[in-house]
Amino acid sequence: MGVVGWWTTWPAQPVNGVLVSDYIQYDSGTWPKKDSRRTYPDSLNSVVERLRVKAEDVSWAELFQFVPAIDSTKVTPRQEALLYNLKWIYAADLTFYRVGIELYRKKHPDFFTVYFRGVDEISHMYWDMDLPRSYNPPLTDAESAWLKHLIPNYYIFTDRMIGSFLKETDKNTNVIVCSDHGFQGGAAGVMAHKLDGMIFMMGPHVEKGGNISGATVLDITPTILAMFGLPVARDMDGRPIPGGLDANLVKRTENETRLQTYETARAPGESGEPVSSPVDQELRERLRSLGYIQ
Repeated sequence: MGVVGWWTTWPAQPVNGVLVSDYIQYDSGTWPKKDSRRTYPDSLNSVVERLRVKAEDVSWAELFQFVPAIDSTKVTPRQEALLYNLKWIYAADLTFYRVGIELYRKKHPDFFTVYFRGVDEISHMYWDMDLPRSYNPPLTDAESAWLKHLIPNYYIFTDRMIGSFLKETDKNTNVIVCSDHGFQGGAAGVMAHKLDGMIFMMGPHVEKGGNISGATVLDITPTILAMFGLPVARDMDGRPIPGGLDANLVKRTENETRLQTYETARAPGESGEPVSSPVDQELRERLRSLGYIQ
């Protein structure tokens, strides 16, 4: 298996494969040389450091895929400030992409998942940019026009990253692209989220032309398990997605009800208490800027 960039994956636990935690996006200078637990195995840290993109290294040429180009030799402090958030969001997603695509190409594990969080963060930062509270001083008409297409352009960028992974697949590969929520703006933090998200599915175990209705985020794991011919555990609230998966596969897995749980015991030496990291303050500042905490 391979897991890259997902929330709450630090400290990285031993898995049958590779795990690159979401913490690789934070300041690498504060981490110890060994046993940082940002990745499993720990040797992947060298791969991450080679491929990691830092916000300060993002060029203006890269930013011009999101906003109209300006004379980069005459950039003002205000223009720098307006795109500050874009830089660190883009750098993190590009890091997850570069690490993920290299690992997928080299290992092609039976199960692989990568999380791109940029579309959420960009929406938090730029959706309500015309509200007086968003910028001080408020945006001018020219600045609003400059940033107007930033969010749609970020979706295009994300689509290109997903497309690169799709090019690595074949006809025997099941693919799920999903979000955990939508976005509506007009509030801070999770209150800006919209309940309805989206899901796309393709592959040999997917019902061709199927119609998905009423699925929730709790159904994603059972659906993936069903693709591997594995049952839903009794302690799971979700189910394989009807209309998404082949009907015979859904029926077969729903008839299997003997498995109690997939949960495993805590690893030796783990207390279950929260673990502090060298980047806790940076993480809190990111969450505060997104409106999740005060």
